[in-house]
Amino acid sequence: MNPIPPDIYARVHELALRLTNASEAGDTVLEESGYESLRAYHAELPPAGQGCPFLTETLADFTANAAAAVEYYELALAPARTMAGEPTHTKLISPAGRLLELGRREQAKACLRDGRAEAVRLADADWIKEADRLGQTAV
Repeated sequence: MNPIPPDIYARVHELALRLTNASEAGDTVLEESGYESLRAYHAELPPAGQGCPFLTETLADFTANAAAAVEYYELALAPARTMAGEPTHTKLISPAGRLLELGRREQAKACLRDGRAEAVRLADADWIKEADRLGQTAV
């Protein structure tokens, strides 16, 4: 697995926790502020966070707009495919729900098929379960 630089991991973890806590508290102002901080951090890292699929995927996870989230997942997937040991299944399964929202069923099914196969190869039971759950709605 491609190691995430500790400083990037710590910052992304901090921002994701802040976003999650704000969301759970129903604090939309703090949630929007946290999202903007995450987006700004992504933009700081050259070239726009692409050296770290983890950061870009996390940004996608917290992006409310489905089309924008899919774009971020695609940006995270591209470098992940070229990094030895970097898992791609989360970057394939996660956008499937957003693709379904956008009415892009065939693309969602392809992501689920490929992402599930990778999750099976890695024996990642949680992501296999998520792919199966989303697959039921993609039929």
